[in-house]
Formats: sequence, C-alpha cells, structure tokens
Amino acid sequence: MPTKIKTSKAVALAIAALEQPVITEYQLALLLIDCYRNRSVQGKQLALTKNFPSARELTRVIDELLGTAVLSYSKDFSRYQVFEIFGKSKPAAPDVACVIDPFCYVSHLSAMSYHGLSDRIPRTLFLSSPAPRL
Repeated sequence: MPTKIKTSKAVALAIAALEQPVITEYQLALLLIDCYRNRSVQGKQLALTKNFPSARELTRVIDELLGTAVLSYSKDFSRYQVFEIFGKSKPAAPDVACVIDPFCYVSHLSAMSYHGLSDRIPRTLFLSSPAPRL
C-alpha cells in the first residue's frame, strides 16, 4: 500500500509545478480544493479524512509552507496575501500584477516598451482591466 502524504506536501508539489513567480492566498485555496477533489497529486495519494478543506486547514497549510520556506511573504504587498515561491526567479512587476489579477494586462507605454515599439523606459507600470461588471 503506497504511503499517503499530508495536504501541505501535496500543495507544495502542486506549487512546484507552477511557472508563476508568486501565488495568492486565493490561488492556494484553489490548489488545496483541487487536492481534495482529486485525492492525489502527481500520483501520490493524500491522507484525507474529509471531503472538503476548511478555512482552518488552509491557514495550517500556509503556515507549514511558510515554516518550511516553500513560500515567503512578498515584501511588496503588505496588505494582501501574496507569497513568493521558493526557487523561482525574482518576479518582475508585470508578472506579479498579472498573477494577482489574471484579468489585467500590461498596456499603453508599458506594453509598447515591452514589445520593443518604444525606446522610452516607463517609470510607471500601466495596467488595464475590464470593467468590474464584466
């Protein structure tokens, strides 16, 4: 019988498969829910006693991931639960913005500079997003 892993290890394995440099608390909750739904991660079975994680379980998993340095608080976002992922390169501001708000996009002079259409280097990161009702 294969050894069952803890939920924090399962979430750590799921995080390692991500290509993004940061992760939000909301995204961590989605990963945890996905672990519960599938009852396995990368072929490893989870040791679960419930069918759905609680908010307390999410807090415990985050605390364990912070304690083992898989995650660390992002110093750039003191008011939000944004975490840097161990082993990922230092995130660029546009990457972080698009991970935090997947509906926003780099626009205006920032986009022109990114695509080599302008030699000006903007001091401000210009982002756009759809209207909240959309």
